[in-house]
Order: sequence, then C-alpha cells, then structure tokens
Amino acid sequence: YPEYWEPQYLLGYLLLGMDRHGTKQIANADYEGAIKAYTNAIRLQPKESKLYQNRASSYIMWYNSSLNRHANDPKINLAIKDFEIAAALDPHNALHWRNLLKLYYNVKKDYRQSLLIIDELERTEPDKANYHATRAFCYEGLGEHQKALDAIKQALRRSPQEASFLKFKRDMMQLLQDKEDEEAAP
Repeated sequence: YPEYWEPQYLLGYLLLGMDRHGTKQIANADYEGAIKAYTNAIRLQPKESKLYQNRASSYIMWYNSSLNRHANDPKINLAIKDFEIAAALDPHNALHWRNLLKLYYNVKKDYRQSLLIIDELERTEPDKANYHATRAFCYEGLGEHQKALDAIKQALRRSPQEASFLKFKRDMMQLLQDKEDEEAAP
C-alpha cells in the first residue's frame, strides 16, 4: 500500500484537518467549536505545543467576545493552563511565554508571576528592551520603586531613545525624590 497510508502520515493528515477545522471555527467566531476541535486534536497528539497555543487563543477570543469580562473568568484560567502546557512542551518558543505574560500582566495583574515569566523570556530573547521595561512596570505595580528605576535603566541601555522609557525613568526618579523628601521632613 502507498506510503501515505502509514499510521504516522494518516495521523498527520487527521491533525492537520482538525487544526484547519479549529481555524475555520475561529474565523466564524465559533470559539466553542474551535476549542472542541483543538481538544480533539490534543487527544491524538498531546505533545504538540501548537495545539495548546491555538486552543488557548480560542479561549481568549471567546473571553474577549463576552460582555462580562473579569480576571477570574474560567476562560482566562483555561487559556493560562494551555499556554503553560505549551511553554513546558516547547520552552524555547518565546510566543508561549509572551502570551502568558500578557495574561498575567494585563488581565490578572499578577506582577510576581509576570516577573517569573519575564525571566523565561529573557532566557529565550535576551536582547529585548521591552522585557526590562515590563519588569519595571511590574515592580512599580508592586510598589518597589527603586527596583522599577533599576529595571527601566536596563531597558534604556538597550533602547536609549525610547520616549516612554525615558518618561517612566523621570517619573520614578521624581517619586523616589518625593519619598526621600517626605522621610527627611520633620
């Protein structure tokens, strides 16, 4: 029989079909249908990080389409779980880590977890100034202003003309000066 009838080829064609079906469901804004398609594909190929990535993206699109959005929405938690699985399966793929960072930083406002993810991103993409800037914003969110200033200085070493980094640095320096003046006042 022909080579393309071999089990590994048939499984590949089946997975490709399920992946395409999920993509089609997304295009039709049928996010639940896309999630089902990716879930079925994951059952056949549980070590394929792209399938978890796509299912997580479907959860996020479904979340974004709802009117009642909040950080503890189960769709967000399921997306985080899938992105974490994808990152564990393919730890050198920065896309998985960046998506996790977006959820923890922007949606969950979990700055401690965001800092851990930034550590992973800096291992996969060490020359990105934006990671240092996001680290600074996390420290600001945690009220750790000196660490925020130190992190934004790191970002400026990589991208010295970035206006938003320069403004953040000025703001942090002013905030620290105000705190120092306040502590020195009788």
